[in-house]
Amino acid sequence: MSPMTLHDEMEFLVALVKLVKPTVAVEVGVCRGETTVRLASALPPGGTLYALENEQEESLATAERHIAGWGLQGKVVFVRGDSKQTIHTLPDG
Repeated sequence: MSPMTLHDEMEFLVALVKLVKPTVAVEVGVCRGETTVRLASALPPGGTLYALENEQEESLATAERHIAGWGLQGKVVFVRGDSKQTIHTLPDG
């Protein structure tokens, strides 16, 4: 059996979000925002993705541009800081 590729992992996560239909999801580590866009797009109406990033301003700026380009600003909340601390500040969902 072949190992999963990054593409396979992405497709699995997107399918899982579409199946479960969570109102809240959390992404730890935003990087350039490709996963952020895919996960946010898969959320049901009214769903929110909290995207946690550890002070990588350049990564966050790129991710924010991707989110804006896809019109997903209302679905994504970027949370800056160490995810070990910031995850505890998120609202229950």
